[in-house]
Parts: sequence; structure tokens; C-alpha cells
Amino acid sequence: GVGSPPPAPLSPPEVWSCRPTRHVDAFRAALRALQQGGDLSPRIGELLSTGLSRDPSHVDDAYYELEEEAKRGGAVPLKAANLVVLSCARIPDLDRAFATWAELPKLGLSPDIETYNALLSTCVRAREFSSARRLLNRMEAEGVGHNATTYEHRVALHMMSGEPQGAFVVYRECKDAELAPPQGMYHALINHHLRRKPRPNAAAAAELLEEMKADHTRVNMNLQRNVADAVAAVAEDREFVFGNRRGPQEGARGPASNLARA
Repeated sequence: GVGSPPPAPLSPPEVWSCRPTRHVDAFRAALRALQQGGDLSPRIGELLSTGLSRDPSHVDDAYYELEEEAKRGGAVPLKAANLVVLSCARIPDLDRAFATWAELPKLGLSPDIETYNALLSTCVRAREFSSARRLLNRMEAEGVGHNATTYEHRVALHMMSGEPQGAFVVYRECKDAELAPPQGMYHALINHHLRRKPRPNAAAAAELLEEMKADHTRVNMNLQRNVADAVAAVAEDREFVFGNRRGPQEGARGPASNLARA
């Protein structure tokens, strides 16, 4: 009723409890929460988008929920539409993602930075470099600024397309913008230094690790051990094997960390 407090954000148990066939129900609950003034944490958004992406038809059903809401004259939260685009990224399905973007005006919406980041994520996961470049050009033409996630996707694109120097330029742009680079970006850049042949660039990796520690309170222990091993290997003039005795370690989940494998 009037004066009632907004609903609390969805909690992880509410999302985890949804069986595979009920991810659309979870999306409906999120839509209602957003319409009533609630919010979705990044963790809940990740759970919802991952659940929907397990079946492309669920992503379509989630979009149809937004379409029907707009036809009824209801307000469609942009965050809900962005969630659909992010679900397309996790498939990954470039056509679905851009089709959803194209339909935003019909829902009474205009894209924001999170919309563009979701589209960039789709491009990264689908390895669609040309689409990503066109999207970045459009963002620049429309005056859409970057946040840390945008820079992370740009680093990912450079690394995947074999342009590591461009990735380091983007990293510095992110720092110059006084934004903390995400952990995935650090993992990708540090791992690039560690994989350099014939010897790792241990000093540069150690320097980046210190910057990472300044930006993030928790840093993956395997990454720290790999850097320490590389520094010791260079000092002792012995061979360094990336991830030796520790199993594969690519860092945090996300596009940039996926690129660390490239």
C-alpha cells in the first residue's frame, strides 16, 4: 500500500531454489522487485543471467515478459532488459543480444553503460571483434563514457586479437580515469607477463601484482604464488613453468580472465 517500504532485494537462496525449468519464474520475481523500487545485486544478476542462459528459450521467455509488460502499459525497468542482454552474452548469442538491444525503444527504454557492457560481453564471449569495434565506435559517437567493466572488455578484446600492447594501453587509461581495474583485467595482464617466452617478465608481473593488491583487498593465492615462482626462477636463472605443481589457474571468472588463456 501507500507508504509501504520497497521490497528487499532477492536473496541468493531464492534464486538457487529455482529448478532449471523455473528460471523464468525467478526473472519474473526480479522484474516485480525492480518495478516496486527494489534492486538486484551483481551476484543476483549473475545467478539469474546464468540460469536463463542454460536454455535460449528461457531468454526469449524473459524478453517476452518485458514485451507483455510494455503492452499492458507497465513500466519496464532498464535493469531487467539489461539482464536479458547479459543472459544472451552467457549463451553466447550475438544475434539475440543485439536483437534485444534493437527492441529497447519499443519498451520505452534507452541503453545505458550497463547495456553496452552486456553487449560487449557478448562480443567477447563470441569472439566477434568487428562487432565489438563498431559498438565501441557507437559509444564514442554517442558520448557514452566507460566504467571499469568497459575497460575490462576492451582489454579482453585486445588480448584475444593478439594485441597485448593495446591491452596495456587500455589498462593505463583505466587507471588514469581513477577507476580500479577489475581483478579479471589484472589476471589477464599478469598472466600475459608470466607466459612470455623464453623467459617470463617477472618484474612487470610483480609490479602489476602490487597494483592489484592496492586496488583489491583479496587477491588469488595461486596468482601470487605463480608470480613469486617466476621472480625466483629469473633470479636463479632456471626455467619457469606457468602454473607448475599448482594446476591451471586463470584467475577470476569473466571475459578478461578467459582471455588470459589466449
